[in-house]
Amino acid sequence: MQMLKPLLLVAALVGLAACQTTTSVPVQNDNTPLEAVQPISAERAVALFKATCGASLPNFANLKSKLVQNGFTHKEPTGTVFNIREDASVKLLNGPGAGRSCSFVYASQQSRDVAFAAYEKTFGPIAQTPLGQTAGYQSGGKTTLVLLTDPTRSNGLNYFKLSLLSQR
Repeated sequence: MQMLKPLLLVAALVGLAACQTTTSVPVQNDNTPLEAVQPISAERAVALFKATCGASLPNFANLKSKLVQNGFTHKEPTGTVFNIREDASVKLLNGPGAGRSCSFVYASQQSRDVAFAAYEKTFGPIAQTPLGQTAGYQSGGKTTLVLLTDPTRSNGLNYFKLSLLSQR
């Protein structure tokens, strides 16, 4: 439970800061003890991000099934769905101007530099844009944006966020 609290706080603050409304993803809670949650590597996070958010493009319509297939089974009332074996969460957001986005937050013991190197290896060059740090995401012959945030540090772990915009 101790590791879940900072993740919940980060997820709540990100949602509030962006003034975004949520779309609930109906996933059933499971009964795994919260103490079983483990931080993950950036490489594992990218793989989960691609298997959930990326695999549900262009509009995240099949996100629920992708979450369940990848171990995201613990749903909070906020709409955030957690993988409670690996310290990661996903939330579908509807934001003004940006449209729908799939927000992926994970905890890692790795540094920002190691994580961003893994992102560049997967997504290509990272650019500073008016939206923040972004990279391209290729799917179905189209490119959309991945928004990358610097980590927030809590309880000795770095919490990173990747957000994938829907394809238009």
